[in-house]
Amino acid sequence: MKKMLNMKSFKKMILLILLICVCFYLLGLFSNQYSKKVVTEKIMEQMDVKAEVWKDDLEQQIDSLLLAQSNLSQDTKLSEINLTWEYMTQYEQYRSTVELSERLREIKVLHSLVESIKVYFENTKISISSGYPMKDYFEKIDFFEYNQIKIDRDRGIYITTYFPVGMPKGKENHTAYCVRSYLPFADICNFLNPDLYRTKDGLVLLYDTKGNLLSPNISGGKGFKPDKEMLTLVSEKIKVSENDEQFRLKEKDYGSCIYMDDIGIWMVYLYPRDNVTQPLGFFNFLNLGLTVLAVILFVLYASYTNHIIAKPLGKIIRAMEQQKDSYMIVDKQKDEFGKIYDRYNHMIDDMKKLMSDKIEAQYQSKMAEFRQLQYQIQPHFLYNSIFMIYRMAKYDENEEIAEYTKHLGQYYQYITKNTDSFVKMEQEMGHLKNYLYIQETRFGNRIRIEVDEINDHVKNLYIAPMLIQPIVENAYEHGLKDIAADGWIHIQVMLEGEDFIFRVEDNGIGIPDRELKRIQAQIYSTDIGLIEVHGLTNIQARVSSIYGKDSGIEIDNRPEGGVQITLRLAGVNLKNV
Repeated sequence: MKKMLNMKSFKKMILLILLICVCFYLLGLFSNQYSKKVVTEKIMEQMDVKAEVWKDDLEQQIDSLLLAQSNLSQDTKLSEINLTWEYMTQYEQYRSTVELSERLREIKVLHSLVESIKVYFENTKISISSGYPMKDYFEKIDFFEYNQIKIDRDRGIYITTYFPVGMPKGKENHTAYCVRSYLPFADICNFLNPDLYRTKDGLVLLYDTKGNLLSPNISGGKGFKPDKEMLTLVSEKIKVSENDEQFRLKEKDYGSCIYMDDIGIWMVYLYPRDNVTQPLGFFNFLNLGLTVLAVILFVLYASYTNHIIAKPLGKIIRAMEQQKDSYMIVDKQKDEFGKIYDRYNHMIDDMKKLMSDKIEAQYQSKMAEFRQLQYQIQPHFLYNSIFMIYRMAKYDENEEIAEYTKHLGQYYQYITKNTDSFVKMEQEMGHLKNYLYIQETRFGNRIRIEVDEINDHVKNLYIAPMLIQPIVENAYEHGLKDIAADGWIHIQVMLEGEDFIFRVEDNGIGIPDRELKRIQAQIYSTDIGLIEVHGLTNIQARVSSIYGKDSGIEIDNRPEGGVQITLRLAGVNLKNV
């Protein structure tokens, strides 16, 4: 198992199945959260609809009650009692009291919100009620500044109809009598939805505009009981909602709050959050089940993969890691891996046969590189350099000797110690500059060198070493060998598309056409085993071997005179680092 875990391919397969399991798990979590969001939104919409319906029902009840009280206050019977009570006999007073009490009782029966309803006669200081005692006396009545609807925080709502109506406020005792009904907050809440107090489907509360709770006994019954934190949250929200007519609560429990403008109170419908989260608990168990299933599948997959893939691959890897000739695979499997084992054994046999060919090819390549070094270190160049050192020393030109010796040392250091397969173009140009300095010292003003500016991108290209200096040396040794003065060598380094270009031009006498064809044939010859190897031929062999048949040397006469040699390396910019 330990070896199996060390296999990169097995780790990738394990990571893949682990990723799939994680994706399934995250999908389950997302489904859970999305379901909660959808269910919550649906519940809030239903709560808003219920709140609107309850608001309309309550306002209709109050409007109906106001209309009934108004009709009663306009009845001539009340005016008769108000004006002639003291002149009535006891029997007439009793009959009038009973008749009015019956009418009040009818209003109370038709309006279930009403707990009590009375008519107060200011002149006679008597009140007639729907209940018992039917007639009573009073000392003083609060006219509530003649407002029809009055909210008593401790009790409920008082609805009063005054007679006569339309008299200016601010005057005492201008009302002859009034009809007043009392609606307790508890009866209002029960009227809105009587089943809420017996179930856990929520709770209806009443608040005034200052955030004071008006509904009493909210902790009684078998239904939902909000905690103090939720009640405080509702109160704080109402205090800052002066211009709002409706808002929602989702912080703790769910709430739909709506303002009843006709009455001047807030109706708050609270719905317990547990009613939503408990049904959705199924999704939590589903996520747990998916997680357990994913772990089981992961273990089974790992075990199965180890048996059918990791172990057979392990045989191949162990065979390939063998350092001796005994790395053939012996196995009697008849499945796909058995066929792979057979092909692997045949491949090993073929590889052994190819190894000798490869060794021979490497030998030929090393011989070509050796000849290249032999060509670069030509005796006449070395002798001329030594002679120049001798001549400068004779005339005691010490600074020139030091500079010349420095470039000469760098030149030989580069060609003898550079063993890299590829070097930066910047290094190759540095080697060329050492060579040019040596040649300029040798030829003086006889030959002028012109090197175009090289792009930074080109400087960072990687090419095979010792390709460009022999081309320039060819211009010195062949192109300008018969020029006594005003010699000129022009060097260009650039990119043409994806091809690297190194071009050298001189203003020598050029090459006769017949000789040019012979040189071109020699350059493109595939036989590098010739005794006489031209420097350009060796470069062509190396370039075609490294960069392919589309790369090589092009040599032609210039129309103005002299020779132009171009080294083209196809697609060399792919070596850019």
